[in-house]
Amino acid sequence: MSLSTHLPPARGSHITACGTLKPVFVRKVELCRQWAEDVLEEVSGYEDVTHTNIDEVRNTPCDGFIPFTDGGFDGVGFGNMGYAHGSGCAPAAIQPYIDSDLKDIEKGWDENHPDHPVKWLFEHEEPHPTLPGIEPQRITLRDQLREEYCELEDANMREGGTYFYKVRVLFHGEAHRSESGEPEALFCVGINTDFEYGRDNIPWLACYGQKTQQTTWIWEKTVKIKNLNLRRIESLVRQAIKALGKA
Repeated sequence: MSLSTHLPPARGSHITACGTLKPVFVRKVELCRQWAEDVLEEVSGYEDVTHTNIDEVRNTPCDGFIPFTDGGFDGVGFGNMGYAHGSGCAPAAIQPYIDSDLKDIEKGWDENHPDHPVKWLFEHEEPHPTLPGIEPQRITLRDQLREEYCELEDANMREGGTYFYKVRVLFHGEAHRSESGEPEALFCVGINTDFEYGRDNIPWLACYGQKTQQTTWIWEKTVKIKNLNLRRIESLVRQAIKALGKA
């Protein structure tokens, strides 16, 4: 274990669940938590979201971890491609993945059902004439296969189809990046397409010519800690929600 994990907190600092916070951050930490919780509450109501979670960002070093912020809050909304496709409310960053999956599902179905391809399933079916006094057939072969296809589509979309709404606020002070040179809080929201894992960056993907950044940040705002108050937080909540609504 590194010696740094045994060092006492700096004078005047406060111990929290995410590590050691300077007093300047402690005075505004609940406001920042409220921002993350309020935005996540909105996200929890999205039709493609199954549940949400929020954690405090660690800011003290330990084995295998070097902090790059002074702490903060990391909120996550767990989106599901099956729900997104079924409700028709997929974020723009997710729609290409849905379209790709649909093509693969349709291709697989057509190969296994050459006499009843997807195109045939969703063609308009004319009602069959019946003799007087005889009930018309209620369930057709097309109906049965169409239901089977929809179940296959839903199962494929749900398996391995978890993406993430990121709702994050990070503290930056003396030890870490600060745009103004004063203690700040960076508020940001985005969509993460590292399915099932939610990693922001995967460096080794560069070896395969693929993008390493997995989170598309759609809104960011840096505010000096001294300028944070309830009215400002409420405004930042509205801005973040508006940005996510357009994602």
